[in-house]
Amino acid sequence: MSSISSRVPWSQLCRLLDKVKNGKRSGKKELLSNFMQSYRDMLQKHRQLNPNDEDSFFPAMRVLLPALDKNRGAYGVKEKKLADLYIKILGIKKDSPDALKLINYRKPKTAGGSVAGDFAEVAYYVLKNRCPAEGHLTLNDVDTYLTTIAADHAAKDNEGVTSTMLVMLRSMSATEQKWLVRVLLKDMQLGIGQTAIFAAWHPDSRDYYDVNNNLMKVCSTLRDPSVRLHEIEVSLFSPFRPMLAERAVLENIESQMQNKTYVAENKFDGERSQIHKQGDKYMYFSRNGFDFTSNFGGSPKEGLLTPHLHGLLAPHVNEMILDGEVVCWHKTHNVVVNKGEHFDVKNLRDDGPLQVCFCAFDLLLLNGRVLTNLPLSARVELLKTVIRESPGRVLVSQQEQVNDKADVVRCLNAAIDRRDEG
Repeated sequence: MSSISSRVPWSQLCRLLDKVKNGKRSGKKELLSNFMQSYRDMLQKHRQLNPNDEDSFFPAMRVLLPALDKNRGAYGVKEKKLADLYIKILGIKKDSPDALKLINYRKPKTAGGSVAGDFAEVAYYVLKNRCPAEGHLTLNDVDTYLTTIAADHAAKDNEGVTSTMLVMLRSMSATEQKWLVRVLLKDMQLGIGQTAIFAAWHPDSRDYYDVNNNLMKVCSTLRDPSVRLHEIEVSLFSPFRPMLAERAVLENIESQMQNKTYVAENKFDGERSQIHKQGDKYMYFSRNGFDFTSNFGGSPKEGLLTPHLHGLLAPHVNEMILDGEVVCWHKTHNVVVNKGEHFDVKNLRDDGPLQVCFCAFDLLLLNGRVLTNLPLSARVELLKTVIRESPGRVLVSQQEQVNDKADVVRCLNAAIDRRDEG
């Protein structure tokens, strides 16, 4: 079973890279987007025939963004080593003009004017009359060779690194070697930033990479630019990253709000939790993905919370994912108790003064439908139709619209007066 990268000639990708580097700034992203869409189309046809295959755009993406490729170790190949290799391959004397261009590539007089300091361009001019017009390697070949180089370098096998380099350099045109050198040096000089390259692939790819630092995961997870990350992440009985608050400085709050209407709601002092339900099966996950189902109850007949929650759900609710906070409720004083009182909400006793209470503030999935494309206000309205409040057991977070600094200050002062966490 051949991968898509084995069908993409290295020469084809190099021609694209030349066009991107030399093209107008306004057209660079479009060139990349067209290539990516073509690759994506091939992947889609490939998966129709091989549904279990995990092939992705990753071999190409790690060429476009070599400095961000954490899946492969260092190559241990710098300009001096490349210069020595070229001198060896070409069979030229170290004091010849071309050898001196490679060795002294940073010096304008020796390297050749405008290309000084750019080893890849200097090498191209030395090689352009000495190499075939086009090589025969594929993207997959180059990807495999680069992996071998990284492995040999990690094993301190310098002869292995040199041997693989010689095979590649003897199998490429001057242009293809120029771009190979840029990948090895992890400096593509395309004239387009990392964020724009990510955006050409998928609108959420930059954010997703910032979370996991894994280009392979970006390419395998974000296959379709029309399917957003939050839709992919939200699935029953699989924990996902919840939406978290960002810190704001009160003096700058209006500039951060950008004249938009926001929602203020109480910050509860408990354990951020997701509740996943399908029929009578329940699972509870913390904000970091830890499973606390055994504490709160995997069915309506067990646990600290599920027996009380189950009867408060509307009859039409078969599947759902709730986002909220598990807090402690004082049975006598009828208030939420702060964690500073030194208790563990996951291990309360039924005969004690405190009981588990769930404060719901979002509904992310309902009966098979992911709701994260809807605005929060619409999700909260749906939330109110699926769950009934019961003081001390289930609360629905109250929201208030804020438009400016004065509104924010008013809500904050009210929270302080109530001795809320925030």
